[in-house]
Amino acid sequence: MKLLAVSFGLVLAALYAIHAAPPAQVEAVAMAQKIFYFHVSSEWVAFMAFLIAAGYGIGHLVSE
Repeated sequence: MKLLAVSFGLVLAALYAIHAAPPAQVEAVAMAQKIFYFHVSSEWVAFMAFLIAAGYGIGHLVSE
């Protein structure tokens, strides 16, 4: 339960930082660059989770 609360708090903090901290580009639509701040980091986390799960899966298959 604690992990869920911490995760939720960090996601809210990240969303606030995305919208409040960086200035919007003049040439582009305001949200066009800011969407990368959330999605690129989410992709890295998802990729690392996939690699960890794949490693454990391969380890399980080898140990059988």
